[in-house]
Amino acid sequence: DVTAGSNFYGPGGQYHSFVGKDATRAFATGCLKEECMVSTLDGLSEKELKEIDRWVELYETHDKYTFVGTLVEDVVEQILELEVDTIEQLQEEEEEEEEVVL
Repeated sequence: DVTAGSNFYGPGGQYHSFVGKDATRAFATGCLKEECMVSTLDGLSEKELKEIDRWVELYETHDKYTFVGTLVEDVVEQILELEVDTIEQLQEEEEEEEEVVL
């Protein structure tokens, strides 16, 4: 939750392009352009990967910014996967119960 930094993350703010996106690569490279807002870390240097750790530590220990959730690429796909897993688990439980009854 970066509400406390709304002057940075709000509309017109320097980091507004980070909102609702995986901005890890942008934090690592310092690139604020739209093309830098991608989830892949491929090709980053050791120094850039360490920069990611530095930013993570900052947000984990900052008294104004609190963790509110995890960004997922496709919420619908994640929900469907959970439903399929749940259905499969229920089917397995039913089969186990049928084996016990027989």
